[in-house]
Amino acid sequence: MTEDLENNMDGILTKQFDWLEELDKTITKELATTFGLGFLLFEDKDGGDVNTIHNVRKGIYATEEERLRYNNRGDYDSAAVHKDSTFIANKRRLKAEKEAGTLVDRYSNKILNPYENTHTDHTISGHEVHDDAGRVLAEIKTEDLANIEDNFVETTAYVNLRKSDMSPEDFADNLPTMVKEKENRIYTLEQKLSDISGSDGQTRHERQKLQNKLRKEKENLNNLKATKPDLIKAEAKKSRKAQDKIINKKYYTSKKFLENASIASIKSGFKMGIQQVYGVIFREIWLGLKKELPRIYEKCKTNFKLGTFFNELKTAIQHIWKKIKLKFQEIKDVFLESSIMGALTSLGTTLINTFFTTGKFWVRIIRETFGSIVSAAKLVIFNPDKLSWPERIKEALKIISIAISGVLGLYLQSILVNLLQFPGGNYIANFLSAVATGIMTVGIVFFFDHSSIMKKIIAFFESTKSKYEKILEQYQEINRILDEQIAEYVRLEFNLDTDELAYLVDEIYLAGTPKQLAVYLHRETEKRKLDIPFDYQNSSNIRSWLKEKVGSDK
Repeated sequence: MTEDLENNMDGILTKQFDWLEELDKTITKELATTFGLGFLLFEDKDGGDVNTIHNVRKGIYATEEERLRYNNRGDYDSAAVHKDSTFIANKRRLKAEKEAGTLVDRYSNKILNPYENTHTDHTISGHEVHDDAGRVLAEIKTEDLANIEDNFVETTAYVNLRKSDMSPEDFADNLPTMVKEKENRIYTLEQKLSDISGSDGQTRHERQKLQNKLRKEKENLNNLKATKPDLIKAEAKKSRKAQDKIINKKYYTSKKFLENASIASIKSGFKMGIQQVYGVIFREIWLGLKKELPRIYEKCKTNFKLGTFFNELKTAIQHIWKKIKLKFQEIKDVFLESSIMGALTSLGTTLINTFFTTGKFWVRIIRETFGSIVSAAKLVIFNPDKLSWPERIKEALKIISIAISGVLGLYLQSILVNLLQFPGGNYIANFLSAVATGIMTVGIVFFFDHSSIMKKIIAFFESTKSKYEKILEQYQEINRILDEQIAEYVRLEFNLDTDELAYLVDEIYLAGTPKQLAVYLHRETEKRKLDIPFDYQNSSNIRSWLKEKVGSDK
């Protein structure tokens, strides 16, 4: 008897891997979700579904409303910036420092002469601030952002005029060219001056005029040479950092952003939940049809009657509907979990887009893989299935690998869509991508669950366990096998149809304790009027019956 039990256990533990069945299930799921309803529910776009400062500055908008608001921002009003009270107050402050002989030109790092002709420069010009898409998105006035203290530098008038509305980075990069041009200009003036001869009044006037111009040009050249590109860029970095801090704080704490991010995450969560629920239902319909259609064919092939055909079809639909109803709890759980994952994915995409711009392909990749990453992390950290450490790592790697196969499938689909440019080509691309993803997924599952390499790796880690851990796992495995044997016994002895059997098996697996399992089975035996030769509530009676059975086997 013991030998038979061991053989039976070995048979259960060494079930053959049904490639076709697994491939069928996987392709069906992929067609129904990732490569099917996903294209209808999700309209992926570059940068995601929520406007971010980073994206709008690159001209990428999530909403047409914000794009139009930027386009209608109006012309730059220089007077509004230079007549602003903050600008006037800062100009007075800088003037006082200059007269005191303590004001430093931060473009050259030299102390300005109190009598030197200087201008108050906006490091980031008012015009550039006005055209900043980030400022417009955050709804900050141009004069308020341009006139912050960190955006002012007192510098020589000539340097300020040459800089004008150029960005500080462009001005710094163009400085060497400006110096060269100025040197050429001075050389030309010196040549002209050397060519002037004579001592009459007109000649002396022309010479004096040219000498004054030459002196002024040399002064301007000295100012340009004193201006350091690295100092300009350092000031620009400081100004942009201060302005970005104001923009980010204003926008990312605004009601507008928080509402848009929340709405986008809720929508994404709902769509993801619907997508996955649709996948479960479609899979049940497909598997049910695969089973019912041959039965209908056999029933009607010899003597086809339309009434009989429709009755059988009605029966098939009823059977499929029963199976779907039995999956109601699973469908509810799938919807809830997928909705949460979808919402978190949307928030994660928005967060990423505050620093980088995600193309619509990568938006889709993030959505399809985020759940797998979270599932793997949850498995490793919380271990809900009480797996051993090696098994936990194996299952987590399996989840991640399957997610990677999904990414490769999506990449293949993007290539095929561009290649198959004819009517219906996108459907072919979706089908081929789903098949490829299915093959990769099944191959990965087989490798992790059945390959000799993985078995050796797991065996190595298992060998490091204590004998008590091994004994515990053996009992857990025996309990699992006994549950399967009970389910098989119920199928044979209770004479259930497939729908009732599925429901009964679910109940058996959901039984939390042996006592709950016993109560449930007793209820089923009474309902079906089966004669049980022992009292399930009397442990001594059960032991006596088992001893009798063991004695008779011997």
